[in-house]
Amino acid sequence: MIRWLRSHPLTGFVILAYTGSWIFWVPFIPLQKFIPAESYKPAAAGVGQLALLAGPFLASLIMTRLTTGSLRAWTSSFKRWRVPPVSYALALIAIPAAIMIASAVLPGKEAGTPSFVGPAVVIGPLIQGVVFLIGGPIQEEVGWRGFALPVLQERIRPFQAAVVLGVIWGGWHLPQFFVSAWDTPYNNVTDVLGFFAFTITGAVVMSWITNLAHGSVLLAILAHNSMNWALATWSGVTGQQEPIWPATAGMAVLAAVAIIATRGRLGFEAPAGTTPQQRDSAPPA
Repeated sequence: MIRWLRSHPLTGFVILAYTGSWIFWVPFIPLQKFIPAESYKPAAAGVGQLALLAGPFLASLIMTRLTTGSLRAWTSSFKRWRVPPVSYALALIAIPAAIMIASAVLPGKEAGTPSFVGPAVVIGPLIQGVVFLIGGPIQEEVGWRGFALPVLQERIRPFQAAVVLGVIWGGWHLPQFFVSAWDTPYNNVTDVLGFFAFTITGAVVMSWITNLAHGSVLLAILAHNSMNWALATWSGVTGQQEPIWPATAGMAVLAAVAIIATRGRLGFEAPAGTTPQQRDSAPPA
């Protein structure tokens, strides 16, 4: 088993990440048919955190240790903060601006009652920024951009790697679509397709940012948090349910900029002497 994981690092990581999270998430799907969501929502929140740790976080730890024999690179990527300023600008300014501008301009779902009114319009988003940071991006990004992205980019072209990772990332959320207690209850095909479009375009942008930041997981965490924060803040201020398709349009614009500006390389710098043909003939992932 260990030998197989070492020779199939990406597949091994995906299996471990999905299994580690889904084993906690899936039982809630039938449970909600018998128990009101309000009754188990606190438990679901706690289980959700366990699922994040047991999923991409633990999978990245295991696979990094198996494939490199050390966790030094895993820990150093967290501390890599001296990166080009454009990385911070894209992660902290461009992403939320793109999502909010697109949500304001493009038609979305009907607005309901805003959850942020009065002073909460200022305080609410600040609190959400911290809550979302520790409630997903940290645990996820050590896996998605910290482990899976480098493995993919060793084997296929950067744009292809980003798209594949976007599908993997979106698919990992599937059990959450069916549980109303979580933040992503998408119960129709249109919303599910929108979510996958969002993770794919987001993966392109986040691959660009991570590569510009020389593989810094810290910048990937900040970029991921900006995506979550922008969606939730727009919903809180306007009362509109997560504007997934307008947000996707905003991320698609940024993705197009990334592709055009880098000619599809998304800031990736291959090791010296490595050609695209060599990556295309790399061992199975």
